Amino acid sequence: MGTYNTNNSLDKIVNSLHLDISTKATQIAEIGRPIISYLISLLSDSGNKLFVLSYRTLYLLENYSDVIAPQLLKLLHKRDQTVRLYAARILVKYGESVIHHIQKEYSSSNSTQKLRLLRILDTIGSIKAIEILENALLDEKEEIQQRATNALLRLGYLGTKSLIKSLETNPSLYFSDPKIVTMIRGGRATGLHIITIIKNSEISYETRYKAALILGKIIDFASIKDLYEENEEIEIKKLALVALEYCPDNKKIILFRKGLSSSENQKTEESSQTDITLGEQALFSLHHAILLYFNHNTPMRLTDRDITNIASFYSSNSFKVRHACFSILIYISCQRQLERDMASIRNAHD
Repeated sequence: MGTYNTNNSLDKIVNSLHLDISTKATQIAEIGRPIISYLISLLSDSGNKLFVLSYRTLYLLENYSDVIAPQLLKLLHKRDQTVRLYAARILVKYGESVIHHIQKEYSSSNSTQKLRLLRILDTIGSIKAIEILENALLDEKEEIQQRATNALLRLGYLGTKSLIKSLETNPSLYFSDPKIVTMIRGGRATGLHIITIIKNSEISYETRYKAALILGKIIDFASIKDLYEENEEIEIKKLALVALEYCPDNKKIILFRKGLSSSENQKTEESSQTDITLGEQALFSLHHAILLYFNHNTPMRLTDRDITNIASFYSSNSFKVRHACFSILIYISCQRQLERDMASIRNAHD
């Protein structure tokens, strides 16, 4: 291996890249660490006349990423935004091969540097970064949580599953949580990944339940209806009803009605993970939906037949079931009384 002791010699080599950069880049790398270190030094100063050329050379040296990546990561601390940008571009080009270097750097970085590293991981888009992204979700800085969430969502099903599993165990969830807000903004694409999670019986029920709570916020009623009707597994049907709690579409009463009148209200092996039947889940979800949308401009319309089905649950041995049943019946009574009062007021004015 040759040794070059003067900057003049190195300058000549770098300048020669103008002739054939792809061929010369490979040749120059074989000189070893001295030339790579020199290229890094050129890249550390955006005012240098060889700055762009050094960038183009390093960009092509992906096979030497283990040597180059740690030095590029140091450039991310530079005040010069152009230097940081070009260093980040090279790291993204190197892809998965630099993730383990980023992981080492991340653990000792401040918040500003962590955000820069997360942007790079987001752009690389590799599932090998999931461990780093999961750790970032625990950060106290909301901006870091959001950046990690965005990166996980872009990883598709595996990233979405990892994200949902990371949520707090509180089953009610807080929809102001930055992670959940970002998921909701992910829209239909995220919703389809969540449906896949709900349908996967190998995933824990707790994770599937949390996924269902979020689903109603981010996807249309028709998709939840398909989830309910196109699956025979009782557990999936119950989770579809959970999703309906947060779905604002008033057509959701159609599925609540099906659940309440279902003949599948005996406990089965399929429903052994929870202690409620399909009908009871429909009752609880309807009760929660009513509480959530009590002041909604277009309240759910419940028929006399619905009332009969709901009232049948009052004979249950479960206090929780009886309480939900009683609360819904009170709501219906108040709603109907209010409608009669409003009609009387209108008639009086006429």
